[in-house]
Amino acid sequence: MIKKIMAVWEGKSSDMIRIMVNATDFQKDVWNALMRIPNGYVVSYGTIAEHIGRPKAVRAVGTAVGANPVSLFIPCHRVVQKSGKVENYGWGDTMKQKILKAEAVAFNQTSESPASRKSRQVG
Repeated sequence: MIKKIMAVWEGKSSDMIRIMVNATDFQKDVWNALMRIPNGYVVSYGTIAEHIGRPKAVRAVGTAVGANPVSLFIPCHRVVQKSGKVENYGWGDTMKQKILKAEAVAFNQTSESPASRKSRQVG
């Protein structure tokens, strides 16, 4: 099962993996939006808030992202601050940067922020 999970996570398989998590309706909206962010891209918390129709709920989006219990399946690591800064990741900021780099997100050479050319709207 681990090989199947990693193949899906790495984008080498399009198999479906069913998971069950308890969540509020708001968390479900946020987490569904996270699952629409393609591998190799990042978006801001504000972009997620706008996408779910709650543009003023940026902090609540951050809380919902942080409450994600299954990071490998709901890619919360693809959400960054509006400035592009990587901060407050549950597994540590260094780990978030490593995961993003593994997904081919380019980082600015003068900072630890993802390069803006890899940012995009939520699909």
